Amino acid sequence: MRLIWFVVGLCLLLARAEGSPPWRSAVALVSGVLLPTYLLLDASWNVASFGAHDLDLAVASYAFDTGNLGLANMWLAIGTFAVCSGWVILSTRLVSRWLGWWGIASGLGLVLVRFFWTSWFWFLPYAAFWNLDDYHVHPACPQAAGGAEGGRLASQPWP
Repeated sequence: MRLIWFVVGLCLLLARAEGSPPWRSAVALVSGVLLPTYLLLDASWNVASFGAHDLDLAVASYAFDTGNLGLANMWLAIGTFAVCSGWVILSTRLVSRWLGWWGIASGLGLVLVRFFWTSWFWFLPYAAFWNLDDYHVHPACPQAAGGAEGGRLASQPWP
């Protein structure tokens, strides 16, 4: 649920900075909400782990594999969210430019690595995205509230 609130809050800040029409922020919102929606509604991992003692081994294995494939498909939505967020950040300079480039790079990496999801390469853009998510827009960021002249310089990191 926290991820939903983060995505909605970030997209509202991006929409305010983007101007009218905020189509990149809207795409980021829809894409960003797909991951928590999938995690809340998908029951295949729960069936595979918690109901495994009542299930045939083949059915439990199928449920687990379906959950893994569904999460790999969610990387497309996460990648779209990161690309659109990074694009808005680059065009509006809401926060540091490197953060926008990081979002675009991790988003494109997530989309591309979707086709190699059975190898270990998927971890690189996935880790880059979550590091971006940890640093993205701090709720008390004066730039998010008041623009580029809001106080702290865009090149200074938030603690």
